[in-house]
Amino acid sequence: MAAVTENPPGGDDRPLERFPSSSRVVGIVTLVALVVVVVLVLLDGVDLAHWAVVAGLVLFGLGVWLTMVRPTVHVHDDHVLVRNALTDTAVPWHLVDGVEVRQVLVIRAGAETVHGIAVGRSARQQLRKRSPGTRPSPLSGGLSTPDPDSGVTGESSRDPSGREVHGDYADLVAQRLGNLAEKHRRRPTQLDAPDKQWRWPEVIAVAGAAVAFALLVLLAVVA
Repeated sequence: MAAVTENPPGGDDRPLERFPSSSRVVGIVTLVALVVVVVLVLLDGVDLAHWAVVAGLVLFGLGVWLTMVRPTVHVHDDHVLVRNALTDTAVPWHLVDGVEVRQVLVIRAGAETVHGIAVGRSARQQLRKRSPGTRPSPLSGGLSTPDPDSGVTGESSRDPSGREVHGDYADLVAQRLGNLAEKHRRRPTQLDAPDKQWRWPEVIAVAGAAVAFALLVLLAVVA
């Protein structure tokens, strides 16, 4: 599988491959629409009520960014970085025991389990993956893939960049990560356990937007 995005090696912080959220395009479109709505609200007026609405839209936009655009899986030489809404978790390759996709991406690393919201399936999609004419696939998380002997062929889909891929995007991500874990398993690493870090700029931004929204609503009500 070709990576959704590949960056040439040039620094330890640059991912070799990047798998964006399956809802990234919808998230970006939603953010653009929110910007238009904010402009329309401010053109209508700039009193406390209008600013309260703007603060609410900003808070909603942050939620969209954090849950639909920011989540990504970054591949590095010695670890895979799982970016969620408010956390980043680095998992060294030699600890990866398995990768599967259920409602979210699940990476088993010894006694720990790392979940990533960038890739996932709805309950309906999981049921479809278990439909007749399929068989379990360990690389796709033990859900199922088309059985070539059943006459059922895989369907084409599109990755978040809009490019057509043959097969389910979630399955392809899980397979690629499984292959990379085998390839880099013996590569030396500075990590001996999954390293979870909070994204404090994002945490502060959400908290600040929430406080501003609540304060502006209160002032607009009592004014």
